[in-house]
Amino acid sequence: MKINLNTLSRYNNQALKEDIVFPKDMLQDINSLIDVKTCNVEVQVCDYGDIVRVLVQLKATVVLQCAYTLEPIDYIVDTDEYIDFSMLDEDEEDDNIFYVDNPEIDLIPYIFGILITEIPSKVVKEGAKLPASGDGYEVLTEEEYEEKQQNKVDPRFSKLDNLDLD
Repeated sequence: MKINLNTLSRYNNQALKEDIVFPKDMLQDINSLIDVKTCNVEVQVCDYGDIVRVLVQLKATVVLQCAYTLEPIDYIVDTDEYIDFSMLDEDEEDDNIFYVDNPEIDLIPYIFGILITEIPSKVVKEGAKLPASGDGYEVLTEEEYEEKQQNKVDPRFSKLDNLDLD
């Protein structure tokens, strides 16, 4: 989805709708994100002279990984976000405005950024329980861990337990 700043009068206050498919290489660096099933985007562009404001209305279904069972979970993202762009050099230092130096804006990376910020860092499938133990591991509370650490004997000194000094 691209917007040409030279032809803004054509887009001004008009809703542009598009279904976006993100390349797989964009998804691979996000830990819990497995896939993006659907991503419906409606964009409205408003020209304010020096600043172009884009309203992005995003509805997406993403597949995330359960933090407990590692199974896939469908998660719905529904959000609205404003993005401001400017071609003026003095706006380059403003953190709230994206500076663009060419007349065409590719919105895909910005839309992907909005999608990523809406994904929770930890998702748990309904009804999933944290496993208590398994092959080679066990889950302990902090109190249980502290108690084990206090009662733990250093294996280098274990021979001293059997030493009879009497």
